[in-house]
Amino acid sequence: LGEARAHLQEALDSGASFQRLESAVGMAERARLPSADELFQKARELLGQKREALRMLNSAINEKELNAALDLARRAGMADTPEYRDAKDQLQRAKETQKRTQHMERARAELERAIRLGKKEPLERALREARLLNMDPAERIFKMAISKLREAMEEHVRRLVRKVVLALKEGTLDKRRMDDMEEAKEELVSALKAAKEVGVESADLQELEKLRKRVHNIVEDLKGSIRVFCRVRPLSKAETSRGDENVVRQPDPMTVEVLEKKTTLEGKLRTEMHTFHYDAVFAPGTQDAIFADCRELVQSALDGYNVTIFAYGQTGAGKTHTMSGQPGNEGIAPSTIDEIFAVMELNKSRMRYSVSCSIAELYCNNFIDLLRKSSGKQQDLSVDVKWDQEAKEVVVEGLSEEACATAKALRA
Repeated sequence: LGEARAHLQEALDSGASFQRLESAVGMAERARLPSADELFQKARELLGQKREALRMLNSAINEKELNAALDLARRAGMADTPEYRDAKDQLQRAKETQKRTQHMERARAELERAIRLGKKEPLERALREARLLNMDPAERIFKMAISKLREAMEEHVRRLVRKVVLALKEGTLDKRRMDDMEEAKEELVSALKAAKEVGVESADLQELEKLRKRVHNIVEDLKGSIRVFCRVRPLSKAETSRGDENVVRQPDPMTVEVLEKKTTLEGKLRTEMHTFHYDAVFAPGTQDAIFADCRELVQSALDGYNVTIFAYGQTGAGKTHTMSGQPGNEGIAPSTIDEIFAVMELNKSRMRYSVSCSIAELYCNNFIDLLRKSSGKQQDLSVDVKWDQEAKEVVVEGLSEEACATAKALRA
């Protein structure tokens, strides 16, 4: 009996693990320790709690049962057991599931409210939230919201197009109207982007894409089929060191003033101010700022329009810097290449593109194909430039082309 009581006391003092306590109680029962023994009663009561806690931990299936089982297990000293940890993890998952269910129900309620309103912005917000929660796109409420958003977007786009067309009919093409049309174009692009984000099928966006092209090219036409930008090169160190002065001033974003000093017949110094107006003036502006005014032409080219960008100026004016730039400060050409492939990537689900490149130079009245391999004689590189009377366009016969699958390949 003494040995049985010692085992009971040792089991209780050691933190009362389930296995050790069960062994000690079993030993006391086999030794016929009196049931009225206080130590024996305490051990049997604790063992009963542990057995009940273990049963509850293994059978709990909902949050309420899990909380009750975990509470009893803590009181029974079983917080370090695998069963307790498993039940705790299960409770955490149950809470997360319940929380997600609540969020999903709120998302469904938000979709229903947006569908009743039938407005573009609430539908976009509700669908975006539903997608973040990984709502099944096949769910009825989701499909209804997509359909309603498509209707709202179509009306929104048509309203924007009507605004642009009305401005054209009125003939009021001042700067304020141009800003309105630019805004309409940006809203249209944003609407198409939002539609893709919320899962509107590409096939359902074809009509909207046609309208987008129409607005984009109306805006580009309003800017003029030929646009001339002026970039003012700052004085070089050599020019500054020899005392040259800057005689160019930019009074506004579209105007350049050039100061000219003249000596009259009487020997007096006279100054004249010459004013020139352009579509945009940069003095000198950053490479990014200049490309920003050319970026939209990439979209026009991908929409099927011919686009040409070239730099004109005397030697040392900064043509190469503007068109090519340097690594980390790229000019128009490399930035355009990156933009071409970025737009292609954005539209790859709806369009198939292929890119090819030709490189030529006009030198001493000869049009030279720089991609053609030859024996080294200049005449082997020359190609013919002709006017196609039937097509009413200039054609270059025999100019080499190379396919370019990536921006890196085209830059090379």
